[in-house]
Amino acid sequence: MHSFRHRTLSLLLVLGSFISMASAAPDTDPDDAVRVASGLSRIGVLDKESKSRFIERVTPEYRRLAATEVMAQMLAGDAWQSMTPAQRTELAGLYEKVVLGALYGAIAAAAPAQPGMTGGKMYRSRSELMNRRCDLLQKVDCAFYVADATAGDVAFQHTLMETGKGWALVDVSINKLSLHTAYAPQVKQSLEHGAANMLEKLRGLVSR
Repeated sequence: MHSFRHRTLSLLLVLGSFISMASAAPDTDPDDAVRVASGLSRIGVLDKESKSRFIERVTPEYRRLAATEVMAQMLAGDAWQSMTPAQRTELAGLYEKVVLGALYGAIAAAAPAQPGMTGGKMYRSRSELMNRRCDLLQKVDCAFYVADATAGDVAFQHTLMETGKGWALVDVSINKLSLHTAYAPQVKQSLEHGAANMLEKLRGLVSR
């Protein structure tokens, strides 16, 4: 009996130590959100640069700063589960081009002004949209960072969340219009006819 109690106590002490260590493990530094936001706000259009050249140039940096798969999964909703890996990859790549194309248009319209970060704030909203993102990322603490940037008269908001790769972009708003909110209904409607149809529609949108 004494031996059993001793082993039980030892196990509890080990578990207690593990739990304490896990709970004490530091979260990703919120300052990382500011650094990512600063990187996003520096994405600008070069003089006389075409949209295709802009997308080609900034894609590597954008992918480093953005949660492209999370953004694609949010667009697809429940249909994501029935999509093939190839379809998921294509959706992420196509929506990436949609976002960068929208940024190009907004920044080019503000030229010669270039984007610059003007501020940012951490939030813990429980909106339906943010709850879906938090559920997707399996996050209990639904914290996100919104960074403000401007280029001339154009206002940008970059929404970032902590993901598996640290703080990363999950949505962009241009003059208060969220790109996810703008494109999600079109994606949802085209998904009614299958993932292949949705991807075909997005290909057409990107090629314009």
